[in-house]
Amino acid sequence: MERFDDATLQSLRAALHWPSASAARFSGSLPVVVVPVEWFPYSPDVGYAFETACMEHVASGECILFIRIDAWDPIARAQGSMGRIDYVIPVRATASPEMPNDVRRRIPFGGQWSDARPVALLAFDASWTAFMVRVADRLAFANPGSPTAACMILEPRHRRDLDRFVGRAMATE
Repeated sequence: MERFDDATLQSLRAALHWPSASAARFSGSLPVVVVPVEWFPYSPDVGYAFETACMEHVASGECILFIRIDAWDPIARAQGSMGRIDYVIPVRATASPEMPNDVRRRIPFGGQWSDARPVALLAFDASWTAFMVRVADRLAFANPGSPTAACMILEPRHRRDLDRFVGRAMATE
């Protein structure tokens, strides 16, 4: 697991969105993270892909789970207008005021689909442990009042990061 120091933690806390654990809920058996539309402009007309990463603070052992949400156009994919779509590693970082390159490069994401663009990057700290330990095979992201959500099916790489986060967070409590 990649590790980070105090300076990196300060950069991450300043640059990323850190949902409060009060944003967690269950809709039936589906775990849902509800975030402001400014953090994740969810739309039922867009396809979403997800990437996870997990990092540990050198001094405290605190573990942070990062989830990047990427958007893609389902109509363009269906029509084949995007050409060949590949999973690209590593992601070429693009600067923005919300996500400076130096911060984005510090998070060890695996890659991204070539027709997708990042739309949200969320960071979860130990306050999320009790919720995340209950996540089985999927995790949804919604905005307040939205009747539907973007659903992340936990692939093996996501499950590995989630298990690391939960295991490490429980060990440091």
